[in-house]
Amino acid sequence: MYETRGYEELNKNNILSKVTEYDIFRYYIKDFKSPSKKFCSELRKDVHPSCSIKLLPSGYTIYRDFASGETYNVFSYVQKKYNLNFYEALKVISNDFNLGLHTGEVVNKTMGYEGVHITKQPRPIATDIRVVSKSFSNAGLAYWNNFGITKELLQEYCVKEISHYYINSTYITVPKREHAFAYYFGNYRYKILRPQNPDWKWVTNCDASIVQGLNQIPKIGELLFITKSLKDIMTLRSMGYSAVAPQSENTVISSDIINELKQSWDKIIIYYDNDIPGLKASREHSTKYKLKTINNPICMEKDPSDFYKKNGEKELDLLIKNLINYV
Repeated sequence: MYETRGYEELNKNNILSKVTEYDIFRYYIKDFKSPSKKFCSELRKDVHPSCSIKLLPSGYTIYRDFASGETYNVFSYVQKKYNLNFYEALKVISNDFNLGLHTGEVVNKTMGYEGVHITKQPRPIATDIRVVSKSFSNAGLAYWNNFGITKELLQEYCVKEISHYYINSTYITVPKREHAFAYYFGNYRYKILRPQNPDWKWVTNCDASIVQGLNQIPKIGELLFITKSLKDIMTLRSMGYSAVAPQSENTVISSDIINELKQSWDKIIIYYDNDIPGLKASREHSTKYKLKTINNPICMEKDPSDFYKKNGEKELDLLIKNLINYV
């Protein structure tokens, strides 16, 4: 799941393009097993479990200590635990996950438990995902139809409904009350979606090099959107628009791919969510890619697919055309 690239800048966005916030917390908190179970703090003496990891709808992951009232994101937690500044914390995470983003020596401090030294951390084992697919259920198709996505579109974008999957040989069954889907990107790279399970909504072994929807767009065209997710891609495609997406709004598409797209498309517009992470990523990626950006108005649904679900195709098409007129 994690790859050493060696040439990318050491910053939080590049770290999160290779390892999830959830996995970082799992690595540094030995008693953290799942978001549904509280654990004792390692930052202070804690007799009764009083801490938990919260997976927010925005995609962020937050550490909460209900006894002290403290909250941390993954980076501030590592800073606090090992008494590091922000840049030192980035170097520690890069080193521990073998991301290859840092240069020089890593701060050689003793870890908070078991005397483990940062410079001797083992390389994580690559995540292997296999799936057991099944025919689309009526409930599964109904979920996608809410967003204007048909069975034919799902097949075109290599999305399957699944009954079971394996993560590093661990066999996981999807309960009958749920439905789950696997996005396939070739070479056993998957993104698994369980929309009814907030604790395990996403599992993936994809890295930043995989751009969603890239294989399905025409070689040339007039208008291309860079949006947030494959679901948004398929919703836009159902309306006749072409779109691609990074693995998340925190992920940066390589300059080589962006330059190739610019040569093939007359206009490219970034279309991310209208929440805080989406607006922040819009600004950053607009500057980096030198592209215009649009977002749904703050008072409306955060992304194209959610807007489609509530308001329908005609209203979304009208909204998009109005937004484009302002860029």
